[in-house]
Amino acid sequence: MAEQLQNQGAAGDDGLLDDAPTPTHEGNPALPPEVTAVLRDLRRSLLQHPEIARRVSELRDHVSMRDFYVSLVCLLLGTAGQAYAVLYQPWLIPVFLFLALAGIAGWVSLGHEAWHGRAVPNKKFDRWLSKWGISTLLLVNNEVHARDHKLHHRVTGEPQDPQAYVWDQPWEEFKKIQIGTLLLFPAVLKMVKAILIGKRADSGWTDDTRRASTGILAAIGLVHGTWALGLLWASPWAFLFGYLIPLPWGSVCAQLRQYREHARLPDGSTAVFDLMCNNLERILIPGGFFNYHILHHTFPEIPQRSLPKLYKVVSSTVDMKKDYYGLSPQLGLKHSYLNNTVIA
Repeated sequence: MAEQLQNQGAAGDDGLLDDAPTPTHEGNPALPPEVTAVLRDLRRSLLQHPEIARRVSELRDHVSMRDFYVSLVCLLLGTAGQAYAVLYQPWLIPVFLFLALAGIAGWVSLGHEAWHGRAVPNKKFDRWLSKWGISTLLLVNNEVHARDHKLHHRVTGEPQDPQAYVWDQPWEEFKKIQIGTLLLFPAVLKMVKAILIGKRADSGWTDDTRRASTGILAAIGLVHGTWALGLLWASPWAFLFGYLIPLPWGSVCAQLRQYREHARLPDGSTAVFDLMCNNLERILIPGGFFNYHILHHTFPEIPQRSLPKLYKVVSSTVDMKKDYYGLSPQLGLKHSYLNNTVIA
């Protein structure tokens, strides 16, 4: 079974490791191995255990509609509910704001799943949802993000990784950019640029040939115009708490997730971390279970909702300090997204 799963792991649509073009540090053998090589070794090692291999085989197709429904309900209640709260029950404003933030985080998590083809069980609906639902709502170019994310899994932290710019930034520079996002206007300009020219904001990715189609731009205008104007019609306060606050905060949380789940080590290598955070952080920042991030990179074919189940099997089967986190300095454990303390 382990050999079969390794072969199945070569399916490129999931961004799996075995077909990754392995970058090399030519002429400098003293540099550490790429983290993708470490993750491949971890995958092979874990799949040697029959119980882990069996659970991977079982969980890889456990895709459900639950996260879609929960995220959609939270988003609709959290945003539309502000119109009621500001007019009749102001004490409900923080409740609906929490629901809106949770809904945005869940929608970002769904986008992540959709790029792996795991957001919903039906593949056609998965592609439609990613293109017209998730990406339209989050103001991103679906094709560019899906392409970039698959490449990120294949060459994590290497010069070819279009997402490495996030954790390559010093903390002070990262904070400055996120403050600009919260101020909204700079963030809107970056989003518009990314949509129009097909590049991710702040990314070194140079292929700008995939621009958003007229249909996508019309869908973005329709969704966000209806959302914003509807709340503004109800009350400027509803517009503030139901639109202007949730969107940039959702973007900041998504960036913070990437920043904490990866790191550039002093020797120039990239590290990947699991984050055993509390449930409040998990709901508002990763929006799901992508906090099991080493496991996600090792088995990206597993839907995020099943990662805790797989982690439980792995932790009960192998010595985590020695054979998981201890396999390489490039694998680590943290307990919170709000600080950078490494505990393993």
